[in-house]
Amino acid sequence: MVDGLTLRVYNTGSVKVPGGAVS
Repeated sequence: MVDGLTLRVYNTGSVKVPGGAVS
């Protein structure tokens, strides 16, 4: 699991996650 900040980076990276959790 990642925090919201890291999630933002993931969203702008390659993996698109709808504000959920990334595996």
